[in-house]
Amino acid sequence: MSENSPWKDFVLDDVIKQKAVFVDVLEVAWQAYRTEKEMRSMFEGSGFDIQNI
Repeated sequence: MSENSPWKDFVLDDVIKQKAVFVDVLEVAWQAYRTEKEMRSMFEGSGFDIQNI
């Protein structure tokens, strides 16, 4: 988790389910608890045009 992440409180069971869906089912890199700035940079760097968050 990024030290700048606004996500300080979370439900562990929800995190486990999210990991299961993204990693085990979809087989993608799991990107949890990143800041909006980090996500924007990642998407824009991949060629996406951010319309609204």
